[in-house]
Amino acid sequence: MINKQSNAYTIIYITVMVVIVGAALAFTAMSLKDRQLENADADKMKQILQSVHITTERSTVVEDFQKYITSAFVINDRGETVDGQDAFTVNVAAEAKKPYGERPRSPRPSVCSRYMCARSPMPAPNTSCL
Repeated sequence: MINKQSNAYTIIYITVMVVIVGAALAFTAMSLKDRQLENADADKMKQILQSVHITTERSTVVEDFQKYITSAFVINDRGETVDGQDAFTVNVAAEAKKPYGERPRSPRPSVCSRYMCARSPMPAPNTSCL
């Protein structure tokens, strides 16, 4: 008969329980990942709709978003459209933390001339004279 009062029994019991519970949590997390992503996207859509004063029900968020939001695009700090980026997937907080030179740029040339930037004591931050 096993001595249930021994330290070895306690350690083995705890180890087995941790492995079983950990496996169950990992399986649950992996099986619910798609639903979590869908819910996160639906929440983002609902917040976008609320920002333009459109109230929607939880069950119709995706349909209402597709109905009212007809186009989406990324605009850089100069007000130019940036091609090749999906506006819905842009992490605005992460982009704002990036240094100025690493933020998305439009491939079009700047309207600022090098001569004007060289003569200016401090070029405006929304120009590409850096």
